[in-house]
Amino acid sequence: MAKRLRESVLLSETRMAAGEVGREFCRNCGGDIVVEPADHRSKELPHRRVCRKCSAEYGTTAATLYPSRRMYESWLALLVLACVTSAWAADDPLTGYVKSGATQRCVESYEIRQSQVLDDSTVLFRLRVNDLYANTLRQSCPGLKIQGGFKYELRGGNELCRGDIIRVLDSTGTGAACLLGDFEKVAKKPAQPSAK
Repeated sequence: MAKRLRESVLLSETRMAAGEVGREFCRNCGGDIVVEPADHRSKELPHRRVCRKCSAEYGTTAATLYPSRRMYESWLALLVLACVTSAWAADDPLTGYVKSGATQRCVESYEIRQSQVLDDSTVLFRLRVNDLYANTLRQSCPGLKIQGGFKYELRGGNELCRGDIIRVLDSTGTGAACLLGDFEKVAKKPAQPSAK
């Protein structure tokens, strides 16, 4: 059992209602610290605060008090919830486009007029006059968005296909190599009139 605190130390404590569970836990066993309702001291002295589990006595600023285990659990739950919702709310690079759902394995390289890096895992290709194809890489390609460009080599023929390798253009010439995914036909969303 913990040593009883001196009266001068207890005088410096703030008052709590009898039986009130503080937002603290015992540093010995992790139990809740409560105000002992059976403490019959004078009204000038605050009541003792003790651990429900191990009966360790607290009630001084000299004893280090920590938030309760339940408080930590609720903070952790809120943190996990915030992480999950931020992951769901992460910007989809294709929010400004309508996905057709139609995919194809390859595109003709000589029809590619322009490419635009949307993020580290999505590249937009403009073919012919205005046909847009989004390619979601098989995994994220480090440095692709920052560098903004890439190169590719055709593996025979004139087609750029799923599984072909693109290499990030950087100053060293040894940028990350990444595999292309399927090409999905997309169209730019029409501009919505602003509400006035």
